[in-house]
Amino acid sequence: MDFFEHQAKANRSSKYLIVGYTLALIVLTIGFNLGGLLVWAIATEPAELAKASESHSYSTILHHWLDTRYSWQVTVSVVLFVGMVSLANWLTLRQGGSKVAEMMGGRRIPANTMNRDERRLLNVVEEMALASGLPVPEVFIMDREHAINAFAAGYSPNEAAICVTRGLTISLNRDELQGVIGHEFSHILNGDMRLNVKMMSILSGLVAMGQLGRWLVDLGLRGGHDARGGIVFLALPGVLIWILGSLGVLCSRIIKAALSRQREFMADASAVQFTRQTQGIASALYKIHTHHHQSILTTRHAENLSHMCIAKTLSLRFSTWLDTHPPIEERITRLDAQFLTKAKIQRAQERQQTLQTSDAPAESSGSTSSSVTLSTATSPALSEVTSGLAADTRASADLYGIELQQEEMIEFTSPFQQANVDQAIASIGLSDQQSITAARSCLSSIPNELITGLHQPDYASLLLLLILAQNNSRPESATALLIEQESYPQSLIDHYLPMVHEMKERPVYPLLQLGLASLKSLSAEDKKALLVTAKKVIMSDKQILPQELFFYLVLFRHLNPKASRNPRVEFSSFSHLKPELSTLFGFLSQFTEEAHQLAAYQHAVQQFQIKETSLPNIKTISHQALANAIFRVEHLAPLLKRSVLMAVTDLMQHDDTMTHQELDWLRMLGDCWDCPIPMALGK
Repeated sequence: MDFFEHQAKANRSSKYLIVGYTLALIVLTIGFNLGGLLVWAIATEPAELAKASESHSYSTILHHWLDTRYSWQVTVSVVLFVGMVSLANWLTLRQGGSKVAEMMGGRRIPANTMNRDERRLLNVVEEMALASGLPVPEVFIMDREHAINAFAAGYSPNEAAICVTRGLTISLNRDELQGVIGHEFSHILNGDMRLNVKMMSILSGLVAMGQLGRWLVDLGLRGGHDARGGIVFLALPGVLIWILGSLGVLCSRIIKAALSRQREFMADASAVQFTRQTQGIASALYKIHTHHHQSILTTRHAENLSHMCIAKTLSLRFSTWLDTHPPIEERITRLDAQFLTKAKIQRAQERQQTLQTSDAPAESSGSTSSSVTLSTATSPALSEVTSGLAADTRASADLYGIELQQEEMIEFTSPFQQANVDQAIASIGLSDQQSITAARSCLSSIPNELITGLHQPDYASLLLLLILAQNNSRPESATALLIEQESYPQSLIDHYLPMVHEMKERPVYPLLQLGLASLKSLSAEDKKALLVTAKKVIMSDKQILPQELFFYLVLFRHLNPKASRNPRVEFSSFSHLKPELSTLFGFLSQFTEEAHQLAAYQHAVQQFQIKETSLPNIKTISHQALANAIFRVEHLAPLLKRSVLMAVTDLMQHDDTMTHQELDWLRMLGDCWDCPIPMALGK
């Protein structure tokens, strides 16, 4: 199953969610009607109720209840309450993954943080984002949570956020951290994240009824301690609402378990592919299993969040069939059948060593340890932790702690071998060892000062404009335009310009990814000003190149508040998009070798039964027409979007080669369509 099939499956699961929600609402409404019937019968018709109990026939009293206005009042009240809570949460959560993280008590980690644990976390997130082709997600930390847990939230990769607990950052080594982040990236790539947020918003209404009852009970009991009696009368109806509302909680847990459990196995497997080894995610899960707090959260939103995290957030006393996650032991065994056995042996050896040490005379106060977690000294599987941490402490000399062998370095200025189109498309939404190596090679080739500047919002805007200017056909005049704007000190421009110029022949999308992560914190006015200036830089030479067009559209999509954050599927066929596809293919074919331009264009349009086979004049294609064509393709159904990307990939390598610049164009185009393309496409 490839990326596009995962997206289509997630869309189908959304339909199952609506069906499950509707059935659960019906069950909850019936439950409250039965509760209302019982209260009404006791209060108004006790004799009729006693008679019905003796004869075991409740049809008469049920008909009486349905004839009263109370039955409809109960039904309407339940439906309205549940619906309004679900709608309110949906309106809040649709604003982006950052809203979900903030609701859970998360604090945004700034891109320029110097905290050691937070810097290490951001480094891992950035490295994986560059490798996979995803926009760098915002990263949040729940400072008050000491358990080990994490989740990804958002409706699309464009506005995704990753939130981790404080316990995770201090308990896991770098390999384990990579495993957890790889797991969360899988949820982003496979569409699970969007489905999870939908579940959180929709099912919150079902859960809220039970929470309302519990709140009334607490309020009533607290009032009962008041000398005046307080509001103790609220406790009795609160108990009834709490008990009946538990039906909603039960239904929501069943729906979550049905839709979430298998996705966790898939995400674990994807984490292995991301990190190149099994031990990282397996060891992280084992630490969760043996940690004092495990993965249990203290936030009042733990119930709503239960299906989104890497491990369960609640300690349920019911049967495990209600758990949103498979047992951790089973997850570890699927990753490595021998891991738990080795871990138990190692823990036994450590306990024995501790006992022997405690019996012997202590040579120093630090000679013993009570830790029962896996030791890097005795476990080859976890032996890389020391080097990983050491790399992060050398951040001042080498920001990412990347040490590559000479044979792993990639020359980004030379073309690479032709990628088979089918293999190329199959690699979309995936990341492997080659992509991770390519990302590390790319990061190691960027001056540390440039990366540090991209982590600062004010400097990042200037750097991205300078990068855009250097990709202009007249870089000197484009740079002069920036100086004339007087928005940035000329001394700062002169300082960064040589570094940016050195990057001219290298991919620009990774730099754009790093810069956008910090630009999200700019004010709306600053974002608008940046887009206006970027457009002026592009048009300074009266023409538009692919790298300029795609660079600007990615900027626009991430920074313009009116840009689509969660594009709807509006087209289930190509019939309404043929003019747009013709425009896009016509533009791109102009940048292949001249001898192949017409053949490349005709081959592309014939796949979509477009009758226009004469190559369009590039001078007649406007910037607005191109932008409109690209953004309309974004609204295609996932499996149809795959066909367009296959055609674009085939067009770019029609001359039997694809340069790293062309791959860079393709990756930026993939960003515009929420189709993350890895660095080592089809290699």
